[in-house]
Amino acid sequence: MRLTGTYKTFLLLIAIAFLSSKNQQVFAQQRGLNDTIPTFAVIYEGDTIEAKTLQILLLRSHYDEAHMNANAKWTRLRNAIYVTYPYAKR
Repeated sequence: MRLTGTYKTFLLLIAIAFLSSKNQQVFAQQRGLNDTIPTFAVIYEGDTIEAKTLQILLLRSHYDEAHMNANAKWTRLRNAIYVTYPYAKR
């Protein structure tokens, strides 16, 4: 099998590209002195998730006890109607 001039040139260029690329080192990131932020992480079902401690949140209702009782009664009545309505429709 004889190699043609074009084929020899192509192989020579591939060899030069391969050999020249071996001398270069490639880094994904360069870390500086102040580039890292330490954080806590948790592994949950194979995923790494950042763990944070949240502040306590206090909630206060604007409704008084009588209004909340009336709302609970209304909710119970509404749910009872939802349950009995299909039977009353027949």
